Amino acid sequence: MTAYRQQALACAASLAGGPRRTREIRSAIPNASSILLRNVYGWFTRIKRGVYALTPEGTSALARWPQTDMAAVTSAGSRIHHRQHSAVPA
Repeated sequence: MTAYRQQALACAASLAGGPRRTREIRSAIPNASSILLRNVYGWFTRIKRGVYALTPEGTSALARWPQTDMAAVTSAGSRIHHRQHSAVPA
């Protein structure tokens, strides 16, 4: 499973209890804003600006890949975030 999917699942898990603001999710998953906006897997729906909810597809994904180790997901997210913002000298 890719780190991106792990982060998307972590976002989905955070929305399992109902709609939440992006800034609340971003505290645990730094890339949450772009993951929710892109919605690559079709797991999220935008309720209003900055507020997202889980779709039925997202609920199915959580059933297929239960989230038990949020620390590992958060760690993977910070590694990806670091790579995206690291400049490579030319």
